[in-house]
Amino acid sequence: VPDGAGGWLERPASIALEDQ
Repeated sequence: VPDGAGGWLERPASIALEDQ
């Protein structure tokens, strides 16, 4: 998920875990 959808650049770890 790119930045803007949930803040990928700010916290990639959190978004990655939630996305998967």
